[in-house]
Amino acid sequence: RLPLPLSIFGGNKNTMLKRFSFALSALLCCLLLPLRVAADSPPATKSWAYIVMDADTGQVLVEKNADQKAFPASITKVLTAALALESCAPEETFVMSEEAVFSLEQGATHIALSPGESVSVEQMLYATMLASANDAANGLAEHAGGSISAFVERMNAQARVLGAQDTHF
Repeated sequence: RLPLPLSIFGGNKNTMLKRFSFALSALLCCLLLPLRVAADSPPATKSWAYIVMDADTGQVLVEKNADQKAFPASITKVLTAALALESCAPEETFVMSEEAVFSLEQGATHIALSPGESVSVEQMLYATMLASANDAANGLAEHAGGSISAFVERMNAQARVLGAQDTHF
């Protein structure tokens, strides 16, 4: 016997399950549709700065401290991964240097890589993007750019190309 909620869909067991699945999916879609944010009531957030823009028009929909300078850690890692993928194949391997591993600021996020450790570009991309690992990002930068400083220059050039006028890594 089917539970009472399924019996309201009528028909045989497979038909009822299909109808129930469809109804549940439709309900979830309705509940998960994005809600429109009114411009006079910005969303509640713990972030001290943000900006939401219309991608087609460039119109600012809502912002908070959007013009204040900040260290763009997440954007740095996204650009590091993008530039590394332009220069390297995911299956390439390289050896972590002492500078890549130990030139981190105190308290920086890392995955405890060791100098001399052989890693793949793919592994370091995952570590950079999912674990926010600064040692992995440094290794990618060295491998893709020859040195961290040379890679940073590439990042700054790419930021200018992308129109990020106030961005400097």
